[in-house]
Amino acid sequence: MSNNTTMKYACEQFDGKTNFGIWQSTVKDILVQQGLLKPLLGNKPESMDQDDWEELQAKAVSTIRGRSRSRNPGHGKDRSKSRGKQDKSSIECWYCKEIGHIARRCPERKEKKNGKKHVNNANVAEEDDKSSDGDLYLVSSVEQQEGNLLSVRDNSFSTEWFLDSACSFHMCPHKEWFDCLTPCDGGTVLMGNDAVCKVMGICTIKIKMFDGIVRTLGDVRYIPDLKKNLISLGTLDSIDCSISIKDGVMKVSKGAMVIMKGQKIGNLYKLIGNTVIGGASVSTHVGSSNDNSELWHKRLGHLSEGGMLELHKRKLLQGVKSCKLDFYKFCVFGKQKRVSFKAASHTSK
Repeated sequence: MSNNTTMKYACEQFDGKTNFGIWQSTVKDILVQQGLLKPLLGNKPESMDQDDWEELQAKAVSTIRGRSRSRNPGHGKDRSKSRGKQDKSSIECWYCKEIGHIARRCPERKEKKNGKKHVNNANVAEEDDKSSDGDLYLVSSVEQQEGNLLSVRDNSFSTEWFLDSACSFHMCPHKEWFDCLTPCDGGTVLMGNDAVCKVMGICTIKIKMFDGIVRTLGDVRYIPDLKKNLISLGTLDSIDCSISIKDGVMKVSKGAMVIMKGQKIGNLYKLIGNTVIGGASVSTHVGSSNDNSELWHKRLGHLSEGGMLELHKRKLLQGVKSCKLDFYKFCVFGKQKRVSFKAASHTSK
């Protein structure tokens, strides 16, 4: 009997999650060992006084409460505090192989994780209304695997244009591409990597698009420290251009006419076209008065420069020297392509 009286039973307060039947049996066993089973039955023995009965009930209740607290002194405390008291001087981190911390608290691992988060996060582009010097905000589109980072960290200038939905304005670092650029203080631009670049001028640039038509890009910011040429989709949207993307091709339309196209490379859209340095025309050079290039151009049904050059090599064009043409608006307007009408459904009553 002495062995039975020394048995210990642990009982936690019922939290509503554990099995109530098991918890009830545990409480009953504790009361039996303490000689307090009678209050649990609910009926006062006839031979017991009322005072003794109430005292016995109070002991039963206090036994359950007291054992629950004594068995679980740390119950309800913050687990992180108890873990923080452990000695980690001999623990080896599996990530960096250093002694003194676990991998979850490894500084090197946290730094790498934060770096990835910084690269992959899409920042929000906004214009600072409180700034007095006209600061602009540029957010760069990033594709980590392809390494296409639109920032000042690139080592070489790019001759390609990228259609960017995050930049505030059209931007270019090539001074020679601008038409009559006048230096001015245009404020600063905050890059995606928190670098600040100065705007040294604002002018126009001519680009020969996918359809061979030369179009003028207005209000382009000249930023010498920039390494990429960016076309702002937000600026195009502000002049009533519509943008659509399908099968890796981005189309920028003005009304029913497609004026720009971009090809998806990685996660970026590169403009299909190239920059024209000089006059915007079917060709970019003005021929001399003795050159019959324009005359033959009209005779041959407004033949392209490439076709005329091929005929010129075969010496089939008399009086033609350069095959270079001045701006001819009828060619520009006549060769514009229109998008097809969208399919519509109509139900007659």
